[in-house]
Amino acid sequence: MLEPASELLSRLRSAIAGGAGADPRPYLAEVRAALDDDLNAPRAVNAVTDLADSISEGGSDKSAGDGVLTCCNILGIDLVRRT
Repeated sequence: MLEPASELLSRLRSAIAGGAGADPRPYLAEVRAALDDDLNAPRAVNAVTDLADSISEGGSDKSAGDGVLTCCNILGIDLVRRT
């Protein structure tokens, strides 16, 4: 169980350090909508990982990494601290 979580953190950290991706606004809206939907955390995490994937696939919006960081902050996922 810890290995998939560790891999996810690594993917998200790579995304915030990466280049451009998709426009983060729809993903931020999806995270907020998921949380409004009875705290649907799996749906919210899927939105964040989709945004992170858009960075690894390449895109044109340079604010995508900041969007990943914002989504993670909303979800309480600390991408800055290393353990």
